[in-house]
Amino acid sequence: MVIRTATASVKVDSLEPAVAAVRGLAARVGAFVTNTAIQTGEGQLRSATIEVKVPATRFDEALAGLKPIGRLESANVEADDVGEEYVDVTARMDNSRRLERRLIDLLATRTGKPRPARPVAGRHRPDRCARGVGLGRDTAVAASNQSTR
Repeated sequence: MVIRTATASVKVDSLEPAVAAVRGLAARVGAFVTNTAIQTGEGQLRSATIEVKVPATRFDEALAGLKPIGRLESANVEADDVGEEYVDVTARMDNSRRLERRLIDLLATRTGKPRPARPVAGRHRPDRCARGVGLGRDTAVAASNQSTR
């Protein structure tokens, strides 16, 4: 999978109609404008920067559609191969969906009334507190060391 990015500079006679033409071009090719910045000021060169997200199948058409708007002074097209990232993200999403299904199934089959704890025959553990909850190995050792001193 390849993502192409283009940067183009178009010189126009009038800024506002050109911005409207770029927006119209975006709508015509199924794209959308994500960012627009217009710089104006007294004694300054008026300019606009417009960021357009274009479907890959209409990329060349969108780039060619800039020529009638004004004089195309420069165009730079870059391509970035994101195939490995796409496969990686797809695999992660599939694994997450499988895990979600397993957890939902587990919750559906394992929820309900808890069963009472059964004592293990022949094993009395002095490191259990009165409520039947284990202190854990490190805590039990620390507790027994304190009681012998």
